[in-house]
Amino acid sequence: MDFLFTKVTFMKTVTTKPAGRLRDRLRVDPQRNGRLKQAIFESRFRQQNEVALQARIHETRMSDIINGRAIPTSQERARIAKLLKRSESDLFPAREVA
Repeated sequence: MDFLFTKVTFMKTVTTKPAGRLRDRLRVDPQRNGRLKQAIFESRFRQQNEVALQARIHETRMSDIINGRAIPTSQERARIAKLLKRSESDLFPAREVA
């Protein structure tokens, strides 16, 4: 069953459909960054928040990148790869186009 949500504001009515599951909306593979997780585990850093701090990335954003909920920018990829002493292509493999 498809539900509609109606929101009434001052002099305006807006009807929207529910957004759906977060994973469906993001379309990011949750297993995508297994190499990144492994590299952090093998590095001199004890936790992912230490990598985030050194890479100047917010801890939440770093967690989202590691868990496949966000795609890192080219600058973020470069900073993470430099910290972990790995190549960008090793940590972030190219995405397959469907």
